[in-house]
Amino acid sequence: GPARVLDMTSVRFGEGIEQRDLEKKKFAKGEIVLLKTRNSGRGFSKFYPDFVFLALSGAVYLKKRGVKAVGIDSLAVQKFHSGNQLVHRELLLAGIPVIEGLDLKRVPEGAYEFYCLPLKMECDGLPARAILVDNLDQKPALKGRRLLVKR
Repeated sequence: GPARVLDMTSVRFGEGIEQRDLEKKKFAKGEIVLLKTRNSGRGFSKFYPDFVFLALSGAVYLKKRGVKAVGIDSLAVQKFHSGNQLVHRELLLAGIPVIEGLDLKRVPEGAYEFYCLPLKMECDGLPARAILVDNLDQKPALKGRRLLVKR
């Protein structure tokens, strides 16, 4: 569905995306919000425990704004070894899916179409194929679209 990539690369490694960071960005109720951070620049061949994450205040703000889903370019949406699942619970209990591990390195901030195709399995945390499409002609037809992210 309709998605908005938000450039959050100003947030430093080891820090969380707070409400104050998100208040500076434009996105609409019902959009899928994809958080592009410094994490994408590091790649995913190695785990870095100081990744940029979504802070609880950011999760609460996104929920209040009525986003459809939240994606991030880290392997977890909340701080590593936080000792709780508050960010996950805030979003998931509100019916807001979380998509983790997105590679947004070459994706500029802006509006897109996002498709997330999870494997059909009975478990928690499903692997999925994520596809981000840029609508070059701004028409609803598929003509002129370009695939940007496929992971």
